[in-house]
Amino acid sequence: MANATTPVIQINEGKVGIGTFSPLTKLHIAGTTDGNIIRIENTTTALSAGDTIGAIQFFNNDTTDDSPNVAASIYATAGASGGSGSLRFKTKEPGTEGDPATDTMIITNGGRVGIGTTSPASKLHINNPT
Repeated sequence: MANATTPVIQINEGKVGIGTFSPLTKLHIAGTTDGNIIRIENTTTALSAGDTIGAIQFFNNDTTDDSPNVAASIYATAGASGGSGSLRFKTKEPGTEGDPATDTMIITNGGRVGIGTTSPASKLHINNPT
């Protein structure tokens, strides 16, 4: 609930502030301990393994090299029957102009980290084929 001293949403010179009157970046969220949580919610009620729950994408508009594309991203994907899932970090360019980045690293719900593999067989699994 907003009042004179705590704004809910403030738009100032193209910047959006939540909990602040003076946003310093495009999106500025201010709050107290344990209150600064960003939630991305997938409202689908029937997810399957591998479905995207939510993602953050970093888009590149530079047309000089690989054309505009998603240069890097972080995806949260569902596990079996939509249950606990994994985080996928995508930074590898596929080599085709305009195509999005592909998986580089994964963190599974079991705490396994895979670099260069999407199916880590141990706590830290590095696949370096070259």
